[in-house]
This record gives sequence, C-alpha cells and structure tokens, in this order.
Amino acid sequence: MAGYIIKGIYLTGKYAGEIFFVDKTGKVTRTPDDQFDFKVYKNAGRCQYRCRQMFEDNERYRERSLKRPETYMVGDRIRYEPYKVANVHPSDI
Repeated sequence: MAGYIIKGIYLTGKYAGEIFFVDKTGKVTRTPDDQFDFKVYKNAGRCQYRCRQMFEDNERYRERSLKRPETYMVGDRIRYEPYKVANVHPSDI
C-alpha cells in the first residue's frame, strides 16, 4: 500500500536547507519511511493539496509579521511537497 506524508524544506533563516517530515496528524516524524496507514495520505493529490494550504498559511503569517513593526520574529520561508513513504503498516485502530 502506498502512502504520502509532507516533506518540508526551510528555504530561508538559520535552518535553511534543513528537511523535516509531517504526518497526516500534524506531528513532525523522525521515521518518514516507516508509518502506520492512519498517519499517511492515501494519494499524492490530496497530499499536494495540503502542501499548498500549508504554504499559503505560512506566507500569510509572514506577510502579517512584516506589516507589524513590533514583531521581532518573522517566519522562515518553507517549501512543502509530498513524500512517498516506503513502508506503510496496517493498524489495528
């Protein structure tokens, strides 16, 4: 069974070039190639849609932060893309 999670790549800031993975539940995972079936997106299209939503949310946050002079922390620019999971295990849930 195939499954997809979200791969995030920092494009700016002190973490530029760093990669992280987010499963369907919204948690950052340390084992991207070993997931249970309820934590992955079943098709790439749905995962791509969620990646686009996350990118737009991040950009909106950055725009609002730049407009307020009292804001000291501006979010880093992050690119999101689907990542195909190698091993998807069935769960008993």
